[in-house]
Formats: sequence, structure tokens, C-alpha cells
Amino acid sequence: MNHTAQDTENARAVAAASEAAAEAVQLAAVKTLGARRAASWSARLQDDTGATTAEYAILTLAAVGFAGVLALVLSSGDVQGMLADLVGEALNRG
Repeated sequence: MNHTAQDTENARAVAAASEAAAEAVQLAAVKTLGARRAASWSARLQDDTGATTAEYAILTLAAVGFAGVLALVLSSGDVQGMLADLVGEALNRG
């Protein structure tokens, strides 16, 4: 079995396990809370309102962190010297 087929099989197994776990949680909720309250509880868990906003916030934080690291690297004397040499060589060739 190649890696792609194995990855597909693993993804199917994870999806099946996830569905089984969700069903077990729902059954336990019905037993504990009663059918009406469990349905309300289940609906609230499936609501993904705001998920996109959270993803954008995480992406923005990662971009800011990367920009900070890049600023530190580019502000070091060694890197500035290499960049100046590179620009100087490019201008002298033209």
C-alpha cells in the first residue's frame, strides 16, 4: 500500500472513530440530560459561528510573529552588510 492509500485509509478510520465518539457522547447526553435538553446541547456544539474570525485572528498573530522575527534578522549588522553587498553588485553589473 502506498502512502496516499495509507493516508486515505487513516483518514477514513479517524472519521469513523470521530463519528462513533460523537454518537457515544450524544447517547450519554440523552441519558443524562433527557432528549430535549440533549438536542439543545448538541445544536449549540455544532454551531461554528465565529470560527472564521478566530482563524483570521490566529493567522494574523502568526503573521505578526513572523514579521517580528524577520525585522530582527534584517536589522542585524551581518545581514545588512550582505544585503548592501548584494545591491552594490547588482548595481555595478547594470
